[in-house]
Amino acid sequence: MVILIVDYYSDSVSVQDDGGVLVQRDEFTWVDLSILLIGIGTVATFLLVRWWSFRWWIEDDAIWTSGGIFNEWRRRVTFGQIVTIDRSSTLVRRICGVSRIAIETTAVDQAAPDVLFGYLSNKNANLLENLLITKLVFDGKDNEPRRFDPLSVDQLGWWDLILAGATTLQIARALVVLYAASQFFQEQTSPSIVIGSESTAFGLSPAQFAIVQILGIIVALWLISTLYFVVSFARFRLGKHEGWLILETGVIRRSRRLIKAGAIQGLEISRSPLQRYFRDKRAMLRMRLPAYGSPPIYAMVLHPAVTDATLPSLMSQIAGMDLATSEAMCGKGVHPLAAGCRNAYITYWPMRIAAGSGVLLASLLTLQPQMWWWALLPLILAVPFAISGWLAWRSVGWYAGNGEWLLVQRGAFTLTSTAARIDQIQYVSWSQGVFSRANETFSLAISVATSGGASLLSQILAVLHRPVDPSLVRIRALDATDAEQIAISSGFERSLPPQLISE
Repeated sequence: MVILIVDYYSDSVSVQDDGGVLVQRDEFTWVDLSILLIGIGTVATFLLVRWWSFRWWIEDDAIWTSGGIFNEWRRRVTFGQIVTIDRSSTLVRRICGVSRIAIETTAVDQAAPDVLFGYLSNKNANLLENLLITKLVFDGKDNEPRRFDPLSVDQLGWWDLILAGATTLQIARALVVLYAASQFFQEQTSPSIVIGSESTAFGLSPAQFAIVQILGIIVALWLISTLYFVVSFARFRLGKHEGWLILETGVIRRSRRLIKAGAIQGLEISRSPLQRYFRDKRAMLRMRLPAYGSPPIYAMVLHPAVTDATLPSLMSQIAGMDLATSEAMCGKGVHPLAAGCRNAYITYWPMRIAAGSGVLLASLLTLQPQMWWWALLPLILAVPFAISGWLAWRSVGWYAGNGEWLLVQRGAFTLTSTAARIDQIQYVSWSQGVFSRANETFSLAISVATSGGASLLSQILAVLHRPVDPSLVRIRALDATDAEQIAISSGFERSLPPQLISE
């Protein structure tokens, strides 16, 4: 809001047709100040009323919360339903002496946690956390030492941590970098007042200087991303007692999570192209419970850079995963897709781009015939999307070993392997699009609670506080043979499309 206000009341400089420079200055009047104070006061009053009406208490082995003045509500969450307890504190919260505690259950009916204390005093936070640990993890035995045995996982040194942060590249980060670079390039090439000469420092032309600045922004964002990764996992501890995991991470934003191991539905590892290039093959291990959180806990990381050598042992300790499935997460024994699916992957987006260009061309010929060639510009994207589809087809695979886990491997650039417990998969969906019917290929979507659900849509749902669906892991195109093999291996024969069942 401050940035918008400053931008609104900043001087506006424009160049007129006759070459003159027009400077417009907006003044901050008492009317503007009154509107601003009324807006801030309204928001502050709403937050104050919501805080004033909120109550919480513990009774009958359950956490009760209530609130609201006009629309009163009350919620009861029993201790037996709790599957994760997340306590975190930022620098501002530590200065104020408060913590954030989020409690989630197996319910997937909303984007927010089932119980959320945004600002709870450290005294009450300690009491609540100790009570929940005693009741849930140690069966009420408060007199015995409450100890979580550390798991045998890779302990990263500083150099390993920096290398893992430098090679942990996500598509979202790449998009942020691309957006920032494009915005900067647009700003540099937009009409402006040229005051200096045609050369800049170091003997570079304006175009070369702009490229250097763009590269500098990309390097700066990459360094900031690496630094954020190092700070996030410089403090890392993973332990277990009975059926509960404890995970402590963060230096600036400290977090302690208690996770019920039996409620974990999905585990996944992802490798960037740089991570696949190095020999140690470190990968980030993530997991997600069947609940979202606000905002979606997209990076509930169980280990920031696990290796192929230690992954099977870690999977066995966390979720009791068998050795063959653990090795499949590393790419061993994964069944690739049949060659018949290749064309479906390569033509998936190009055909849709061509169809969209056709609709746009028809619209322009009707409304603006002189601009018909604009409809052909999207066709430029067909080639890179076709290459991306070919890379995606080469990497997609599946594995279903002993009938306990179903693994899906996918990704054109960042390779992601997701393993889901078959007995906890909530539904399986087979579909056929208009373009897929001609090739007799099917799309498979399974609902498993993994970090793959933390897309932009999930973040919007978290803001709106509306009901959400479990996240989907999808294989885009399968031929009849692959579809039948996956269904039989996973025990989903009855979910196949009628034409496959009839065969």
